[in-house]
Amino acid sequence: MRALILVAFALLAAVPIGGNAQDDPSYYDQVVAQDDRTACDETGWSVLETEITSTQSMSFMIEHAACIDGENGLILLSGCMEPVFRTMAAVAPDPGEAWVSCSVMVSNGSVEGFLISPTDFSLVDSRGTQYPFSLAASVIPSSLRPQELPLRGDPVVGLVTFAIPEATQPPYLLVWEPGVNGVALDPVWIVVDRLIELPEALT
Repeated sequence: MRALILVAFALLAAVPIGGNAQDDPSYYDQVVAQDDRTACDETGWSVLETEITSTQSMSFMIEHAACIDGENGLILLSGCMEPVFRTMAAVAPDPGEAWVSCSVMVSNGSVEGFLISPTDFSLVDSRGTQYPFSLAASVIPSSLRPQELPLRGDPVVGLVTFAIPEATQPPYLLVWEPGVNGVALDPVWIVVDRLIELPEALT
């Protein structure tokens, strides 16, 4: 499975670069405080483009991945981009709104017939306000689509996008709440404390 993490991390490098469900101002702090950065636990940390395009140690990858059932379970790696206030497409954020896209890579080492969906993801700001996956903002061809994630198969890589108030600043939490056969699993988190830079024309 360590080899799978290494392969998955390499695949992530190939990706082109609100509600109030949590409703708890201390939610972010609680998630960060419980993390064991020496283990592949429920909390990981965001990666940057410069990091995913270079060789990294296993300890770096374990620190930055969020895992369900450890290194042999479901594994999430992610890097999020700067908020987008305009696009080159026909659709764009509404006035007062910004879109935040996160590149996610998920590998499956333990669950038969596992299905992944972009609606399993949400973004939480530092005040605890939760923003669900936005279908309207998912206009990029590389956006994540609902699909099966085969056991010990190739990781799935795609973008998930969220519409947030333009004044909302990082840090964020990327929350993944998968389910198996209709049963919700415990969530995992990626602490988004830094962002991948985008061209000035979009920000």
